[in-house]
Amino acid sequence: MEKYLDKTLSPKERAEDLLRKMSLEEKMAQTQCVLVPLGREA
Repeated sequence: MEKYLDKTLSPKERAEDLLRKMSLEEKMAQTQCVLVPLGREA
């Protein structure tokens, strides 16, 4: 199981794991409330 999905870990640990896995584009999209398609063709 991915750490960010593990509800036994603290929110901080889960967030840090998820942020390590996200690309810069995905992080920027979060700040702009824009959805980034993940591996899907338009």
